[in-house]
Amino acid sequence: MLKFLKDKSAYLKSIKWGGFSIVLVFFKQMLLVPVFITTLGKDNYAVWLIITSITLMVRSLNLGQLNFTSNSINLNYHVKKNINEELILGQGANIINLFLQFCLGLILSRPIVLSFFSNIEIKDLDAVNASYCLLFVVFGRTIFQYCSLFLLRLFEPIGKINKTIKYRVLGELMDFLVTVSVVYATKNLLYTCIAIFISNTLYTLFMYKYIRKKVPFYIPVLVGINFLKSFSLIRKSLQLTLSFIVEKIYEVGLNLVIVRFFSLGVLPLFSTTRVLSNSSLSVSNAMAVPLMPNIQKQFSLDNEEAITNTMSKFWGVSTSLIIIVITLGIPFLPYVYALWTAGEIGFNLTLMSFLFMAIAFQNYALMFAEFFKKTNLSKQILSYNILKVTITILALSFFGYIEMIEGMGIALLTGEFFGLLYFFIVVKKVFIEKSSLITFIYSLIPVILFSLSLFYYAMTEEYIIFLSSNVIIVGIVFRNKFIKKTHNDI
Repeated sequence: MLKFLKDKSAYLKSIKWGGFSIVLVFFKQMLLVPVFITTLGKDNYAVWLIITSITLMVRSLNLGQLNFTSNSINLNYHVKKNINEELILGQGANIINLFLQFCLGLILSRPIVLSFFSNIEIKDLDAVNASYCLLFVVFGRTIFQYCSLFLLRLFEPIGKINKTIKYRVLGELMDFLVTVSVVYATKNLLYTCIAIFISNTLYTLFMYKYIRKKVPFYIPVLVGINFLKSFSLIRKSLQLTLSFIVEKIYEVGLNLVIVRFFSLGVLPLFSTTRVLSNSSLSVSNAMAVPLMPNIQKQFSLDNEEAITNTMSKFWGVSTSLIIIVITLGIPFLPYVYALWTAGEIGFNLTLMSFLFMAIAFQNYALMFAEFFKKTNLSKQILSYNILKVTITILALSFFGYIEMIEGMGIALLTGEFFGLLYFFIVVKKVFIEKSSLITFIYSLIPVILFSLSLFYYAMTEEYIIFLSSNVIIVGIVFRNKFIKKTHNDI
């Protein structure tokens, strides 16, 4: 493993900036919640959660096309070098989608529409200028998305994905600093949202000028763009777009589902608990993204063994890290959570444990999901997301009906489990070698064992047994890697 890392200097640079991203995400999670709760109050924090959830749903409309275009640029650059056609078509599609997203933002910002989705009365929304807040956040964050997922990804085909991650992290850092400083200084949600719009717009303009000077190909603005042809690109990426929309429903749209099936008062508990559980996945994301350009290359060359080995290494490290971090941190979570939420939200260990189980399965499925996205296997990733989200929402509706708070975590775990079962069905068709499937199953065993260990701890709170079990599980992970290495050497 060490030799693998030493041979990948670009990968290590990406991991370095990915590490900065993890630290940034940690501070965002630790500071935004108490800052918003103490300056604006718990109810206004719930409004902020709804605004950001709707914004992320609007942004999902362009995720498919942005990723499809960037993937095509990366894949074709290794084959024909000249990617002017892909750049022109992609830029035209970007302009069309930005226009559509802005129009949708205008529609959703209407008080009667916003009231329907948020389950909050119009007069309460008007009291905090929620409609204007939504508009500014939608415009600002959508512009930044264009920068991070199209402009910055133009570094990838020339082998500089570390720069993509670096400047994406710096942009997120600026957004975070602006958000925290303005909300703390003004104690006003509208001013905060205006500042987010201004900072994201200025950052995108600066990066556009900078990237044009650093890449060896021309980035068009309007010259040469044929919107009719660009629209055909949007149609080609439709399945991937639908997949990302469904995925965003799972990631952030569930906040709106919780409001409907449970109550507005439950939303801060669900959101904050999920933020803590998702934080353990940030390391995995930082590790997985830099691996994708090489996996794309190996996929183009039909090198299945190289793809399988890369996935196996990822699971070995990421699963171990998740188990270790959760095991060492879980005894302190009740105290951290009380301090973090200023004592305004009660901690629920069972809910947290089920969310951790869901994260363990999501971490495993992450590599498959990224593989399907980056190789434009749109149908497979769309089917996976629809299945997972549908099962999750159905389970949430059931647990909401019986008013079982812990059921929110069980619902997410159920969705992840059945989604992974579907992935294995697809994997059997995509990966021809029997050894690949065996490797995937071996890598899943520690995830299942860790989930059982978490369930036991949630029921008994016997930490010594929990700790001992997880030490054994991590040992199994390293044993699997050792056996595989020995077998390859033979």
